[in-house]
Amino acid sequence: MASFEEALQRKTTKNSIQNQPKHPVKRFDIAIQRFIKVLNIDIQRLDRHRNNIIKFQELQEWSDLKKEHINANRTVQQLKANIRELERTRDQVQDDEVEIFDDKVTDVRLLAQQEAMTFLQVLKDSHEAVNGYKQHSKQEGFSDHIKSNEADLDVQEVSAQSQCSLDDQQQIEESWQNLGQSLLELNSMMEDFAKVVHVRFAFGQFNPS
Repeated sequence: MASFEEALQRKTTKNSIQNQPKHPVKRFDIAIQRFIKVLNIDIQRLDRHRNNIIKFQELQEWSDLKKEHINANRTVQQLKANIRELERTRDQVQDDEVEIFDDKVTDVRLLAQQEAMTFLQVLKDSHEAVNGYKQHSKQEGFSDHIKSNEADLDVQEVSAQSQCSLDDQQQIEESWQNLGQSLLELNSMMEDFAKVVHVRFAFGQFNPS
């Protein structure tokens, strides 16, 4: 759910725009094409972040995983900003041509919705895997995974790497939560649009537990 401040700002902006004169949709054709192009770029970038998160999770590269959470969150924020700008443009279209506007942008908005839902599931799976790794690390000393005939240098490297991943857990949790919340807000924006154009989707719920 979007924050109260965001919801209030959107309502205030919408009320202000509604008081302005409205125009035929044709006037916004160039702007619509620009929005579609920019949103597709954002979605592609978000898809790359999602694949990187899967990769870093599998490789147990926790520092890179945390950075990818942060970078993905920035992309989500940019995507949300572009969608809000798209909504402001929509509010300037003549009422009898709003449906035409919706038809032009529905595909890219639903693509953004699909990416957000898929990303939420990946985050949930990633969180469960990280927690599983953390519990495993607590229960079993990393010395148990090191053969007795390995060199002391190798032992030190493995221990340092393991300790680093444990120290990063709190930061990973925080970056994970922030990204999850941003994706939920993006989902909420998509849901509002779906209701406007009478499209119904079942939204997954982001549950950190």
